[in-house]
Amino acid sequence: MRRLTGLLGHDVAIRSRAGRGSVFSIEVPVVAAPVGRHQTGEPEPLQTPLSVFVVVIDDDPGSRTSIAGLLASWGCEVLCSANLSEARDMMRQRDKVPSLILCDFRLAAVASGIDVLDALLAEQSGDIAAALVTGDTDPQVRRMAAARGYPVLHKPVRPARLRALVQQVVLRQQNPVG
Repeated sequence: MRRLTGLLGHDVAIRSRAGRGSVFSIEVPVVAAPVGRHQTGEPEPLQTPLSVFVVVIDDDPGSRTSIAGLLASWGCEVLCSANLSEARDMMRQRDKVPSLILCDFRLAAVASGIDVLDALLAEQSGDIAAALVTGDTDPQVRRMAAARGYPVLHKPVRPARLRALVQQVVLRQQNPVG
Protein backbone atom coordinates (compact mmCIF):
# COMPACT_ATOMS: atom_id res chain seq x y z
CA MET A 1 0.00 0.00 0.00
CA ARG A 2 2.82 2.37 0.86
CA ARG A 3 4.43 1.72 -2.53
CA LEU A 4 1.17 2.46 -4.38
CA THR A 5 0.71 5.67 -2.38
CA GLY A 6 4.27 6.71 -3.23
CA LEU A 7 3.85 5.94 -6.94
CA LEU A 8 0.60 7.87 -7.21
CA GLY A 9 1.64 10.70 -4.95
CA HIS A 10 -1.78 10.56 -3.28
CA ASP A 11 -3.27 8.82 -0.25
CA VAL A 12 -4.87 5.45 -1.00
CA ALA A 13 -7.25 3.65 1.36
CA ILE A 14 -8.81 0.17 1.23
CA ARG A 15 -11.79 -1.11 3.19
CA SER A 16 -12.61 -4.77 2.87
CA ARG A 17 -15.23 -7.11 4.33
CA ALA A 18 -15.03 -10.86 3.91
CA GLY A 19 -17.71 -12.10 1.56
CA ARG A 20 -18.90 -8.57 0.77
CA GLY A 21 -16.08 -6.98 -1.27
CA SER A 22 -13.60 -4.16 -1.11
CA VAL A 23 -13.70 -0.40 -1.55
CA PHE A 24 -10.64 1.44 -2.81
CA SER A 25 -10.33 5.21 -2.54
CA ILE A 26 -7.73 7.69 -3.70
CA GLU A 27 -7.55 11.16 -2.20
CA VAL A 28 -6.65 13.82 -4.77
CA PRO A 29 -6.68 17.59 -4.39
CA VAL A 30 -9.26 19.74 -6.16
CA VAL A 31 -7.62 22.36 -8.36
CA ALA A 32 -8.87 25.01 -10.75
CA ALA A 33 -8.56 24.38 -14.47
CA PRO A 34 -5.44 25.93 -16.01
CA VAL A 35 -5.95 29.33 -17.62
CA GLY A 36 -6.46 29.08 -21.36
CA ARG A 37 -8.07 25.65 -21.27
CA HIS A 38 -11.39 25.08 -22.95
CA GLN A 39 -14.14 24.79 -20.39
CA THR A 40 -16.13 22.42 -22.64
CA GLY A 41 -13.94 19.47 -21.69
CA GLU A 42 -12.52 19.25 -25.21
CA PRO A 43 -8.72 19.17 -25.46
CA GLU A 44 -7.00 22.19 -26.91
CA PRO A 45 -6.05 21.79 -30.55
CA LEU A 46 -2.38 21.10 -31.18
CA GLN A 47 -0.50 24.19 -32.17
CA THR A 48 1.95 22.62 -34.60
CA PRO A 49 1.02 19.69 -36.81
CA LEU A 50 3.67 16.99 -37.01
CA SER A 51 3.71 16.43 -40.75
CA VAL A 52 5.96 13.39 -41.05
CA PHE A 53 5.49 10.04 -42.77
CA VAL A 54 5.30 7.21 -40.22
CA VAL A 55 5.09 3.46 -40.84
CA VAL A 56 3.40 1.43 -38.08
CA ILE A 57 3.95 -2.34 -38.06
CA ASP A 58 1.89 -4.35 -35.58
CA ASP A 59 0.04 -7.63 -36.03
CA ASP A 60 -2.64 -6.56 -33.52
CA PRO A 61 -5.25 -4.50 -35.42
CA GLY A 62 -6.36 -2.68 -32.27
CA SER A 63 -2.86 -1.50 -31.38
CA ARG A 64 -2.14 -0.58 -34.98
CA THR A 65 -5.35 1.45 -35.29
CA SER A 66 -4.84 3.17 -31.94
CA ILE A 67 -1.30 4.35 -32.69
CA ALA A 68 -2.19 5.29 -36.28
CA GLY A 69 -5.21 7.32 -35.14
CA LEU A 70 -3.13 9.22 -32.61
CA LEU A 71 -0.42 9.96 -35.18
CA ALA A 72 -2.97 11.04 -37.79
CA SER A 73 -4.63 13.39 -35.28
CA TRP A 74 -1.25 15.13 -34.95
CA GLY A 75 -0.97 15.63 -38.72
CA CYS A 76 1.25 12.65 -39.53
CA GLU A 77 0.85 10.65 -42.71
CA VAL A 78 0.55 7.04 -41.53
CA LEU A 79 0.99 3.73 -43.30
CA CYS A 80 -0.04 0.62 -41.34
CA SER A 81 0.91 -2.99 -41.89
CA ALA A 82 0.78 -6.26 -39.99
CA ASN A 83 4.20 -7.65 -40.98
CA LEU A 84 7.48 -7.09 -42.79
CA SER A 85 6.41 -8.19 -46.27
CA GLU A 86 3.23 -6.11 -46.15
CA ALA A 87 5.22 -3.09 -44.98
CA ARG A 88 7.74 -3.56 -47.81
CA ASP A 89 4.99 -3.81 -50.43
CA MET A 90 3.08 -0.80 -49.15
CA MET A 91 6.22 1.32 -48.90
CA ARG A 92 7.21 0.43 -52.49
CA GLN A 93 3.72 1.37 -53.71
CA ARG A 94 3.89 4.66 -51.84
CA ASP A 95 7.38 5.29 -53.25
CA LYS A 96 8.15 7.52 -50.28
CA VAL A 97 10.76 7.10 -47.56
CA PRO A 98 9.29 7.26 -44.05
CA SER A 99 10.69 9.56 -41.38
CA LEU A 100 9.87 7.05 -38.63
CA ILE A 101 9.12 3.33 -38.40
CA LEU A 102 7.34 2.03 -35.29
CA CYS A 103 7.36 -1.75 -34.97
CA ASP A 104 5.86 -4.13 -32.43
CA PHE A 105 8.46 -6.43 -30.85
CA ARG A 106 6.39 -9.64 -30.83
CA LEU A 107 4.94 -10.17 -34.27
CA ALA A 108 3.01 -13.30 -35.26
CA ALA A 109 5.65 -14.05 -37.88
CA VAL A 110 8.96 -15.64 -36.92
CA ALA A 111 10.96 -12.40 -37.02
CA SER A 112 11.10 -10.08 -34.02
CA GLY A 113 10.40 -6.39 -34.34
CA ILE A 114 14.13 -5.76 -34.06
CA ASP A 115 14.76 -8.02 -37.07
CA VAL A 116 11.99 -6.23 -39.01
CA LEU A 117 13.46 -2.80 -38.25
CA ASP A 118 16.96 -3.98 -39.17
CA ALA A 119 15.72 -5.36 -42.50
CA LEU A 120 13.69 -2.27 -43.44
CA LEU A 121 16.42 0.19 -42.49
CA ALA A 122 18.99 -1.80 -44.49
CA GLU A 123 16.76 -1.55 -47.57
CA GLN A 124 15.96 2.16 -47.32
CA SER A 125 18.10 5.15 -48.10
CA GLY A 126 18.03 8.29 -46.04
CA ASP A 127 17.93 9.06 -42.36
CA ILE A 128 15.03 7.05 -40.93
CA ALA A 129 14.25 6.92 -37.22
CA ALA A 130 12.95 3.66 -35.79
CA ALA A 131 11.47 2.60 -32.46
CA LEU A 132 10.24 -0.60 -30.90
CA VAL A 133 6.74 -0.76 -29.42
CA THR A 134 6.09 -3.59 -26.99
CA GLY A 135 4.05 -4.83 -24.09
CA ASP A 136 7.03 -6.98 -23.08
CA THR A 137 8.71 -5.70 -19.93
CA ASP A 138 11.65 -8.12 -20.06
CA PRO A 139 14.83 -6.04 -19.51
CA GLN A 140 16.53 -8.14 -22.20
CA VAL A 141 14.20 -6.63 -24.83
CA ARG A 142 15.25 -3.12 -23.80
CA ARG A 143 18.93 -4.13 -23.90
CA MET A 144 18.59 -5.67 -27.39
CA ALA A 145 16.80 -2.55 -28.66
CA ALA A 146 19.37 -0.23 -27.05
CA ALA A 147 22.21 -2.20 -28.67
CA ARG A 148 20.67 -1.31 -32.07
CA GLY A 149 19.85 2.28 -31.06
CA TYR A 150 16.07 1.76 -31.05
CA PRO A 151 14.07 3.57 -28.37
CA VAL A 152 11.38 1.45 -26.69
CA LEU A 153 7.80 2.56 -26.13
CA HIS A 154 5.77 0.31 -23.85
CA LYS A 155 2.15 -0.60 -24.56
CA PRO A 156 -0.21 0.93 -23.94
CA VAL A 157 1.76 3.71 -25.60
CA ARG A 158 1.53 6.98 -23.71
CA PRO A 159 0.59 9.77 -26.11
CA ALA A 160 3.10 12.17 -24.53
CA ARG A 161 5.99 9.72 -25.04
CA LEU A 162 4.97 9.04 -28.63
CA ARG A 163 4.58 12.73 -29.39
CA ALA A 164 8.00 13.46 -27.88
CA LEU A 165 9.53 10.79 -30.12
CA VAL A 166 7.83 12.19 -33.23
CA GLN A 167 8.90 15.72 -32.30
CA GLN A 168 12.52 14.52 -32.02
CA VAL A 169 12.23 13.11 -35.53
CA VAL A 170 10.84 16.43 -36.80
CA LEU A 171 13.63 18.41 -35.11
CA ARG A 172 16.26 16.06 -36.52
CA GLN A 173 14.84 16.57 -40.02
CA GLN A 174 14.83 20.33 -39.59
CA ASN A 175 18.37 20.39 -38.18
CA PRO A 176 20.30 17.52 -39.74
CA VAL A 177 23.70 16.71 -38.27
CA GLY A 178 26.68 16.73 -40.60
